[in-house]
Amino acid sequence: MAECLGSAEGDRDNARVMAPAVLIALSFCAGITWLQTRGMLPPLFPSLLAFSFCLPLAVLVWRRHPHLARMFLCLGCVAAGLAWSGWRAEIRLADSLPAALEGRDLVVEGIIAALPRLTERAISFPFAVTRAQPGVPRQL
Repeated sequence: MAECLGSAEGDRDNARVMAPAVLIALSFCAGITWLQTRGMLPPLFPSLLAFSFCLPLAVLVWRRHPHLARMFLCLGCVAAGLAWSGWRAEIRLADSLPAALEGRDLVVEGIIAALPRLTERAISFPFAVTRAQPGVPRQL
């Protein structure tokens, strides 16, 4: 029966294993959150460079300086979250109406992709384009 309930030593071992995982997840989320607060998308290269620099450095110093390694691990995960969310935002923003088509009347066919959302100023809904002239985004 005592084996089923666990032991204090087992709980400490679980906490040692889970603490780095939680730290990594929170650091990754911090990078995503930081990007959400920016007015413009930063370039991807600096965050990819920081990621590729911090993680190997964390592995190299892990045995002698574990606290320093955790710091590099956290910085690398923040950079990874920033790079990932920036990459996803660039993909989404790439699917936009070209400047040459702005202000012109366009004929577009499609389907309403989800239920309408009511805001204070308007009712909006996602519109999946099925047929339109070249250059019109797939989702409006």
